[in-house]
Amino acid sequence: MNIVKLQENVHNYLQDKRYVLVLDDIWDNILWEEVRHALPLRVRGRIILTTRNMNVASPIGKTCYIHQLQPLYCELAWYLFSRKAFRNSNPPGHCPHHLKQTAKAIMEECGGLPLAIVAIGGLMSKMEPLS
Repeated sequence: MNIVKLQENVHNYLQDKRYVLVLDDIWDNILWEEVRHALPLRVRGRIILTTRNMNVASPIGKTCYIHQLQPLYCELAWYLFSRKAFRNSNPPGHCPHHLKQTAKAIMEECGGLPLAIVAIGGLMSKMEPLS
């Protein structure tokens, strides 16, 4: 099915329905434009769009509320990182003293982004302990 036919089918299906549409991690305006053309003019739904690029959200924001998430502050970022990276330690979430400086440097590279913190912490939790 080509894009025009797909847009038409989605438009017809949503015409008299209430809906929630979630678009996650959108990086450019092209996808939003293609989706927008598929939506009925009289929108009865809600659209949740996540993006790290405010240039993607700004044209949408003319008709919608934009909530710009902020990175986690240092203490919360460290707590999340420790709980994930050192979940197998005793007690869980406790960073061994000899790893603290390195672990904090790694966590800071995540820039307060929860997804990055959880991903890197998860990888660290699977590493073999250093002797």
